[in-house]
Amino acid sequence: MTLRATALTPSAFAPFGDVISTEGRAGKVVNEGRGLRFDTGARLAHSTRAGAPTLALYQMQASRLPLTVALLERHPHSAQMFLPMGASRYLVVVAPNRADGAPDAAAARAFVARGDQGIIYAQGVWHMPLAALDATSTFAMMMYENGDADDCVVRRLETPVVVSL
Repeated sequence: MTLRATALTPSAFAPFGDVISTEGRAGKVVNEGRGLRFDTGARLAHSTRAGAPTLALYQMQASRLPLTVALLERHPHSAQMFLPMGASRYLVVVAPNRADGAPDAAAARAFVARGDQGIIYAQGVWHMPLAALDATSTFAMMMYENGDADDCVVRRLETPVVVSL
């Protein structure tokens, strides 16, 4: 199966989480006029079982398209946020749940995010592990974790998905 990646937009990504960006938002003047604050409305949702907040940095080597996606992961107790830090483009692949709870690869979506767009995968959303495009890139990651094995559930796809532009 081949997926064509499209530009990441808040409306297209809404079933899977939030896009974090200043684009299309009105900012309010802060810090004695030296900056603007943009409230996104995005929240890092989590269950009471989620544990403590975790902040980590991911440094990802660049991947090339087409890219074969052989597994997806999800975090049943917490949303997961990635904010690029000096990153170029990156690939976002998400899939809804099948009735049995496994990822529905046939309904997967692929997006190319810009370096000025962050994302929040909603709690329990199946997604591909992070993949930078163009250049080695650093991302800040935040989620809630309790240290249990089910903080991150990984499933191999029965049939890998190839993502291209």
